[in-house]
Amino acid sequence: MAKAIARQRPATIDLAAEVMHKTVCKIANKAVKRNRQDFADVYQIGMIGLTRAYYDYETDNPRAAFSTVAYKYINQHITDFYQRKAYDYYNTRDFKTATEHLEKETYFDNPLDAIEYEQKLKSLDTIDQIITVARGQGYTFQEIADMLNRNPKHNFTLHQCHNRFKKAIATFE
Repeated sequence: MAKAIARQRPATIDLAAEVMHKTVCKIANKAVKRNRQDFADVYQIGMIGLTRAYYDYETDNPRAAFSTVAYKYINQHITDFYQRKAYDYYNTRDFKTATEHLEKETYFDNPLDAIEYEQKLKSLDTIDQIITVARGQGYTFQEIADMLNRNPKHNFTLHQCHNRFKKAIATFE
């Protein structure tokens, strides 16, 4: 079994950073090799994790050594950093609220078609308007249901959105 680097929490955060410097570097190097990221950025994220561990560590009744708790915090902060980065990279689509969908203009070649479309759209109730406009903008029925369910009064499923859309489109024909 390995010996703990720091059994008790150091007196200051600066001492904790000094004691745990090699550990933060080691964890940051592993993460940099796996994910091809700048070392300085990952090191700073690790130091944030160390700071969090320092303030969360219970000195009255410590169940583990400070270095063990700090290692877990540092590793978790770096892992969370990469998960957020991947989420931001793969989820670039802006998700609007339901009422923002109604504000978007619809363009037609013939102005009379646009007027007729607007009149028929206004004859629908608000939920059907939102579903019709959002579907016209390319959103899937699941995305529309999720958007509508942000309001606690609603509980829409994908199939309910699909059925309401079919009924709304029938009024346009």
